[in-house]
Amino acid sequence: MAEDDDFESATFCGDPSDVRKQTGTFEKAFDKHAKNPETESWRTALTEVGNIAGWDLRNRPQAIVIRQIVGDIFEKLSLRISSAHEELVGIDSPVMEMMDLIGMGLNDVRFIGIHGMAGVGKTTLSQVIYDNFSHQFEGSSYLASVRESSGNQGLVCLQQKLLCQILKEREVGVRTVTNGATMIRNRMQHKKILIVLDDVNTNSQLEALAGSHDCRT
Repeated sequence: MAEDDDFESATFCGDPSDVRKQTGTFEKAFDKHAKNPETESWRTALTEVGNIAGWDLRNRPQAIVIRQIVGDIFEKLSLRISSAHEELVGIDSPVMEMMDLIGMGLNDVRFIGIHGMAGVGKTTLSQVIYDNFSHQFEGSSYLASVRESSGNQGLVCLQQKLLCQILKEREVGVRTVTNGATMIRNRMQHKKILIVLDDVNTNSQLEALAGSHDCRT
């Protein structure tokens, strides 16, 4: 584990010292696999984890402790975002609200709209979210100025760009808007994807680039 890695440990049952020393139930498991060449690396990893002050869930409501752990992680993420975007005053709170809406780790489809007057920071917020969290998804795409681009280049061109970004391919052939929407739906099926569409002003743009609100891909 690298020195600059953030790590949260939690003990659900048993004594944390058993993790560090490989005693108790851990000792029996290691005795069983004593001939496995990877055993020593397992011991090293558990000792390292056991030496990290973590969360002890014994005799405590798990739901409460889990909320505390999530809050701690969000606070650390907030500090990272602040250091990466020092010029953005007050961005932390809306970013955390957005992360709660996105529901990281949940197996569902979510459409989240950011609306407001021009100049309030909608595009900036979406960029911060994308820059900091897109790596947690299997694929991602950020399309800027959709309203302007769809008028100048057409939706087919935007669909091609989106597919290239998600699939990490240089070229993707899209014949029509309907064909592109079908390709996007099929290629995203059963994958964890983040799509950010900046400055959308019609439902047809949403449906062409992200599917209908009731899709389950």
